[in-house]
Amino acid sequence: MAIAVLAYHSQDIGGNDYHVNDHVALEEDLRRIAACGLPVVSAVSVASAMAARSPLPERAVVLTCDDGAMLDFADFEVPGHGVQKSFHRIVRESGIGAGAGRMTSFVIADPQARATLERTCLDGARWLGEDWWPQAIADGSWHLGVHSWDHHHPTLARYAGLPPAVAEFRGVDNYAEADRQVRAAAEYLRARAANPGDRLFAYPYGNWTDYLAGDYFPHHADEHGMLAAFTTEPELVHAGSNRWRLPRFVCRLHWRSPEELAAILRRL
Repeated sequence: MAIAVLAYHSQDIGGNDYHVNDHVALEEDLRRIAACGLPVVSAVSVASAMAARSPLPERAVVLTCDDGAMLDFADFEVPGHGVQKSFHRIVRESGIGAGAGRMTSFVIADPQARATLERTCLDGARWLGEDWWPQAIADGSWHLGVHSWDHHHPTLARYAGLPPAVAEFRGVDNYAEADRQVRAAAEYLRARAANPGDRLFAYPYGNWTDYLAGDYFPHHADEHGMLAAFTTEPELVHAGSNRWRLPRFVCRLHWRSPEELAAILRRL
């Protein structure tokens, strides 16, 4: 039994070719996944099976995307690159079949942090709002997961000057900070768009810590309500995987062409 969890970023648009545009990549990748006869299952179904120690699918693909840009769910004209199909439209048109959670968007909770990241990372593009969250859940095919309270992003004033050893989420090593980044973020999401995916966490940058994976997540589950947490380690998920460190392959980090994705899928 093996599952390939794939991760994309809808804001990553540097042109209209596969290797510089995650929308183009996703559309091509779904054609390849279908040609391989691989089912697409939800991230929460995999996490729930692992938590219950139930059997996993024999071979399957899970689709995820990080940061919660509105391009996950809405078509948008990107200056210089034309109208981009949303991930939601691409998945809907792919023919992979109906069903809840066909893709899980991991969103950042803190609205002030998102506003800052729009200025510091997106050239002022207003792509990190939350108005689309309830619509995505009402659609019935989409899940939203937790991508921390504020991404522990170095462009936020509260993290200015942090040493490399603790920057980019590697400094989340105590209960208070873990609770802010996980439980508080989950509560914010649940208050606005409660859904099955709000029990899933994706580590910013993929940077899990010993404290989070070994203490906070397993020992405080009654408080935060999480089922599983995803890294960006490029491995397949199997029955023996640690559900607080589930691996994911990231588009343009772990594969940059249809052929490289095919090599990953052949491992299933």
